[in-house]
Amino acid sequence: MPGEKNIKISITGDLGSGKSSVCNVIKEKYGFEIYHTGKIQREIAERYNMTTLELNKYAETHPEIDREIDGALAEVGKKPGCMILDSRMAWHFVPNSFKVYLRVNIDVSAKRVMNMKRGKVEQYGSLEEAKQGILQRKASENRRYLEKYGVDCSDMNNFDLIIDTSFCDIETIADTIIANEQKWRGGEDYPRVWLSSRFIFPTDRPKNEDATSQAGSIASVIEYEGNFYVYGDHGTVSRSILNGVDLIPVHVSAKNGELLPEGISAEEYVRLNYSPEKTEEWENFHDFKFPGYPEIHK
Repeated sequence: MPGEKNIKISITGDLGSGKSSVCNVIKEKYGFEIYHTGKIQREIAERYNMTTLELNKYAETHPEIDREIDGALAEVGKKPGCMILDSRMAWHFVPNSFKVYLRVNIDVSAKRVMNMKRGKVEQYGSLEEAKQGILQRKASENRRYLEKYGVDCSDMNNFDLIIDTSFCDIETIADTIIANEQKWRGGEDYPRVWLSSRFIFPTDRPKNEDATSQAGSIASVIEYEGNFYVYGDHGTVSRSILNGVDLIPVHVSAKNGELLPEGISAEEYVRLNYSPEKTEEWENFHDFKFPGYPEIHK
């Protein structure tokens, strides 16, 4: 970036979230160098004649694997220059970096991974097999890093910016990262969580006034079991979908067992207000389909 000599952005996230593609856009558009560890992991897996999932499980009892993958990160982070660190643990080993997590819906992730050409180390026979493999690999990695380094990769409080890439184009994601990194570096306030407008589930039936209401530009949502739901006014999300705005800033009011101002938990709010019928009406009103749906047992 013009005038800047030492910017470090660490990017991690879900499988199939587009990390490599986003890094490549930032490289081409903003002149950053890229340091990848995913490629190193796949090369090690091939050398051991394993899949990446098998390598992750093997690494749980063989610390030399993690040393090989992560050992260079701390040194790389000390080098001058504008650099993107495409690594599962760079946010931990390069603590002065702007820490970004890219998340993606599991159904979208599985489809993307199925279409990737990564050789025999990441091959799946069906969409369901891909979903299970992705979830198992993520759980294995989280467990390993928690045991070895005492850090929880699933805790989003570790990150400075969280972006849902389920529907948004890569260039918009890259621009959002750069814009918010500049605010972070300058000590300005910025929205920490950005979600795909078409992957926030409704908790009310759609209304015509939602599409024209003057609600704030930051939508209020709650999180329950990895899914996001509109909390209160639906206007910002509704208008965004109708206007083709795929990525919007949100405020996460509560998640899972955390209490909302009205004294009930996020879980209770979802169980009381979410329904497949409301979701279907929401889809018809906005003319789109969610790629998958939560299972809420009331």
